[in-house]
Amino acid sequence: MKYKLLHSSMFFVTIASFSFFAIGSENMTTYLFAHGLADTHKQAHHYTKTVREGDTTYHNDRYIMDGHVVTFDFPDATEGKLRVNRKETSLAQDNEIECLTKEFAKTVYEMNRNQNDGGIILVGISRGASTIINFMASHNNPPEVLALILEAPFDSAQSITENIVQYLHINWIPGIKRLGNRLMSFIFSKYRRDGIQPINVVNKIKATMPILIICSTQDNLVPVHSSIRLYKILKESGHENAHLLVVNSGKHAKIFRDIEGITYQNVTHAFYKKYNLPHNEVYAQQGKVYFEQQCQPSIENITNKYLNKK
Repeated sequence: MKYKLLHSSMFFVTIASFSFFAIGSENMTTYLFAHGLADTHKQAHHYTKTVREGDTTYHNDRYIMDGHVVTFDFPDATEGKLRVNRKETSLAQDNEIECLTKEFAKTVYEMNRNQNDGGIILVGISRGASTIINFMASHNNPPEVLALILEAPFDSAQSITENIVQYLHINWIPGIKRLGNRLMSFIFSKYRRDGIQPINVVNKIKATMPILIICSTQDNLVPVHSSIRLYKILKESGHENAHLLVVNSGKHAKIFRDIEGITYQNVTHAFYKKYNLPHNEVYAQQGKVYFEQQCQPSIENITNKYLNKK
């Protein structure tokens, strides 16, 4: 599966509105945020220093994005009671990759129009994080991308199914995992069991790309070993700039606002500093030791600690 990035001449007439939380300036780094399932672009509010929407402006006490933040809604986004339009959900596959592709192209177009060479940091939560992986692998690593921040990416949709089965204590039923995966494709209409999965393509991301994966052992939706397997594959394929932060508190998509969210914040700023990206110097210093000592665990360490126990 391949998608072509849209050139400015192709999408100029169809360009749609998308949110800027802050007005950009020349050579300012842009954060492009991809939200999780059953959420909307507003999920980015929890991670941004200054949030501006309409006439409302407020500041967060912790953040990993400061400045020019671009958000968008995936095709299944809704604020209705069900929180997701399941008929438009592909779980990081075709239509969601295409959506991210278009938003990325719009962002690049705006940067070029404003003569902004600051580059793009892709930030994703859960489904958004997995979509970023598939996007990068499918698009031959767009040169505008400076780094990836990936919270709770799943290595495959099957990992989610297996985790739910285990959580419900019904994994003893013969064939339940296979049935669960079929049920996933029934519930989410655009998901294909034979479609692209992050675990099969993550090694196609260029080896020099700075990547920070964050996950929590309290996550009951995307199991911690699902995210860790992606880190393992990156390390096995020579990605020396891949980093992993595993915390012990924070439910799915709630890590940043939980007790270890401070560690999450400070480690992310230490990560930014290491790769010469915009950062808060105080936060970077506070996260420096933990980042350097804990966030590039060996394959043997993570295998023994997490993967052999799943």
